[in-house]
Amino acid sequence: MSEKVKVSKEVAEIIADKINKFGKQMLIINHASCFTDMGELIEENAWIKESKPLNNVSVEDLAKALYIGYQVEQTPEEKLIEYFNLLRRTPEEIKKAEIEGDMIPGLSSEQVVVINTLNFLSHKVKGVNC
Repeated sequence: MSEKVKVSKEVAEIIADKINKFGKQMLIINHASCFTDMGELIEENAWIKESKPLNNVSVEDLAKALYIGYQVEQTPEEKLIEYFNLLRRTPEEIKKAEIEGDMIPGLSSEQVVVINTLNFLSHKVKGVNC
């Protein structure tokens, strides 16, 4: 069995909207009309406005997404937040840090490194360093 296609959150939202408007079969037909037999985009038939990200999805991948399923890829920021949260201290570690007079008892040393790296790069990620 084939695996699910990975798509961005934006593409997943567009697919859901188009399924509601056209249904799966018409969505594939409409999408196929945007490409040549060789898979090259036909500019005058391409998706426009908010649907434009579909132009980066092949007809084959769209069909797989619709009939096999798709998985929404996390953005780099979402991946970082997930990683950051995995680095949290346990309650025992927090209590030990408080006893030892740790400057930031709620954060692990790994979390502090992530925060400092983001600050050094002047990059803000909500839920991590802003």
